[in-house]
Amino acid sequence: MLTTPVMASGAVVASVASPDGRTGASAAPINVAFPKLTMTASSYNAATLKGTNVAGQLNTRMANRSVSLWVWTWFPSEGRSRWSFSKTVRTNTTGAFATKLDFNNGYVGSQRWKAESTYTNTTKAFGAEFTTNKVAQIDFSTVSVTSSMVSTTYRSGCPVAPSQLTRINMNYFGFDKRLHRGHLIVRSTDVARFKNVFVAAFNARFPMRVMRDPSPYGNDDTSMAADNTYAFFCRQVNGNPYAMSPHSYGRSVDINPVENPYRKPNGYWYPVNGRSYVDRSNRRPGMLFSDSPMTKSFLANGFKWLTGFDWQHFQVK
Repeated sequence: MLTTPVMASGAVVASVASPDGRTGASAAPINVAFPKLTMTASSYNAATLKGTNVAGQLNTRMANRSVSLWVWTWFPSEGRSRWSFSKTVRTNTTGAFATKLDFNNGYVGSQRWKAESTYTNTTKAFGAEFTTNKVAQIDFSTVSVTSSMVSTTYRSGCPVAPSQLTRINMNYFGFDKRLHRGHLIVRSTDVARFKNVFVAAFNARFPMRVMRDPSPYGNDDTSMAADNTYAFFCRQVNGNPYAMSPHSYGRSVDINPVENPYRKPNGYWYPVNGRSYVDRSNRRPGMLFSDSPMTKSFLANGFKWLTGFDWQHFQVK
């Protein structure tokens, strides 16, 4: 008969039966490596929209072992938080694993995670907890504009050609307090001043609904009703078919048209779904005022604000 009493140190002493049936310690302790999973860090930082790279190691160095990743999640329907399965990865030939966590991208803040595996041929789990810190970054990038990028908003005869425009890609805060990716198409000579303004808005966590070229909407009215923030759009001034809009030069921008409506010469406010925001005494998220950090930055960077009748509109002087 073989018994394996465990010593306080975690080592194992093998006891072997003697010929007359008695047992006793017959050898020095045998060190056994109990399965353990460790992460390369207890906390990982990453830009929230790019996902978080994490890695870990099984001390047994076993290959092709399953490791499941779980995240501590709030379930409104249950009124509680609990562990929620996210994904499974497998260890390589040295027992290591690495993966990218894309769960809840856009959220800014810390999240609690655990990596978990099981003993061979059993269901007893072992693992390690860690946190991810999802960081807010504006993450600018720029690209030269081509005709295909402005398929509806540009036409032959416009004051500036696509080659004179630059698309600024950036992150922004939405009304859901999460980060989203958007872009503005602006005059290339004014890229720096636009960046300055949107950094100020980002740092103040000023929310925007959508930020994209209006081409998919087909016209300005539809773009405004969608609460789209945009800059370049080669078109006539609303209500005046004989004058080109400042947007045609890529040096103007409309911010949150629903929360910051404008008044046409006929006296009506547009977009229609923004008329409840004509009352500026009721301050709500996404509205612009003279003391708003974004407004102050616009003015400091050489823009003019058409306040009083076109609260959404800023243009380079």
